[in-house]
Amino acid sequence: MSERRVSVCRGMAIVIFVALAMAGCGTARMYDGPERAPSEVAVIRPKSILYGVKIVTVDECETGMLDRGVEVLPGKHVVHAEASAAGAIGGTDMWLAYLTFEALAGHHYSVAAARTGAINYVGWLWIEDDADGSLVTGNRPD
Repeated sequence: MSERRVSVCRGMAIVIFVALAMAGCGTARMYDGPERAPSEVAVIRPKSILYGVKIVTVDECETGMLDRGVEVLPGKHVVHAEASAAGAIGGTDMWLAYLTFEALAGHHYSVAAARTGAINYVGWLWIEDDADGSLVTGNRPD
């Protein structure tokens, strides 16, 4: 990782920490500069119904302990997401994916997960547009 990328990630980590300290809900900014209007950013949130979904990084920058979501500027982004669920024979099953997509200004997206099968399961992760539920990237079971 370049020195510039490390510097930007450190700066974002500080912004995220301050945002977490100041607000118990909402989103954290994953971009430099002043806060932008909702119509100028995209929001990515984990969608947890049956599975624990976590956004680990966005564009190689750690999100910390966020279970609520992040704001990004429009453009291409890579989201490292993980999901977990209780295992069939005890323990916890986990799966991950690196999901690349083009975020549009003013849009809200969800990182969702599913698992098919019992013991030899297949884990699925994808990003969908909240406006209509359409698949943006990744794979989801039929």
